[in-house]
This record gives sequence, C-alpha cells and structure tokens, in this order.
Amino acid sequence: MLEALASRGAHVIAVTDKPVGLEAVTLVIDALREKTRNERIFAEYCDTLSTESTREFCTKFLTGKETRLDAIIFAHEYEHVGAFFSQSKDEKQCAEERRVAASDCTFLMTTLLLPTLLVAPAERDIRIINVVNPFYAAAVPHFPSPPSSTSPPFLHEGHRSLRSIVLMRHLQRVFDALPQAPAPNPDTASASVASNRAQKSNIVSVSVSPGFSRQDTVSPLLRASPSSPGFSIYGMLL
Repeated sequence: MLEALASRGAHVIAVTDKPVGLEAVTLVIDALREKTRNERIFAEYCDTLSTESTREFCTKFLTGKETRLDAIIFAHEYEHVGAFFSQSKDEKQCAEERRVAASDCTFLMTTLLLPTLLVAPAERDIRIINVVNPFYAAAVPHFPSPPSSTSPPFLHEGHRSLRSIVLMRHLQRVFDALPQAPAPNPDTASASVASNRAQKSNIVSVSVSPGFSRQDTVSPLLRASPSSPGFSIYGMLL
C-alpha cells in the first residue's frame, strides 16, 4: 500500500508502533524512496493500541507547520486477532481488549484530525479509508448484539469489522448533512453563485476489505507464525 501511494507521488506519513530510528523501519523507508523515486515518505511513531500515543501523534501533527491532509488510511484493524483453537480465558480477554483499543484509536484519530479536514477548500477531494477484515459478514445475523465469550474468534472479528463499517457510514451521513460551500466553477464568471442542488461533502469515508490474507488473516487464526505466542505446528502445516 505504501509503495502504491508513493509511486503515484503522494506525500506519505506512515505510522509505526516501533521506534522510527529502528533499522527495520529506516530500511523500509529508504527502500521505498529509492524504488519509487519519491523522497516524501516519512515514518512517525504512533501506537494505535494506545489512546495516549494516538493523541500525542495527532497533537504533534496539528501543531506542525504542514497540516494539509488529503487522506487518512486506517489499516491497523485489518490484521486478525484471536486464534481459532486452544484459546484460554486470559487469551480471549486479551484479544478482546486489543480489539477495543484498536477501535478506540480509530475513533479518536478520526475525531482529532477532523477539524483540519472540515476547513479544507471545498474543491479538495478528501478520503477517510478504513481497511477492515473480511469476517464482517459473519456478524450480520446477530449485529448489533455482541458475540458471547464462547463464540469463535471470527464472530468477534466480524462484529468489530461491521461496527467499524457502520461508523464510517455514519460519518459519511454527517459529512453530507453539513453545510458546504459550493466549489468554484472555473468555466463561468459567476463562481460565487451557489448551486440550487443539494451539496454533497468533499470528504468521503469508505470501508474497504482486501479479502483474506495468508499473513494477516490465516496465520494469526491458526497460530501458524513461529514468532507468534502459542505457535502451533499443526496450524502451520494446515
């Protein structure tokens, strides 16, 4: 995703929960700059499981010299949380706390950065893109009632995903309901005359599901990664 954005000339600020001076982070940034020939790729620290860290990042951005923002892409809730088998009570509780923390940070960052989006010129095309996991359909029959503690993890993930989709849809309705100044028409002299048609917001909030990923969906679900807690040889073979 970062490569696709950078190759199109975007000014990218990627957030990471690792120190920005870490070799693993600097190597990725340097490689992207060299491959895409785009020097406007930067990494900033922000732990999207911590509301305090999220607030600090947003404050730093809003008080900086450059506060133009054309898009916010939330991808931190795409990775699957919770294994399909051999989950203890503590592991289930930890997984649910992680889901809640990630969703809270999505809402908090949206709320804190919203003022700079609302004051942007009306002709600017702005996107809020929410990348969700593909289990949202599993939660449809019972939504909005939350799944029980004994429900399989894909139901919990589906509930979180669908809840996030509903949030983005609600945001869009709010944006469209706000009074918007019409964008100037360069082909007419009377650019200051408002259009009679209902104005739609220049901010578009959408949810996107990239589908199933072997690394981000299947591997955590089956405990198939050797570096993950509770590694399962059976899960890796499966």
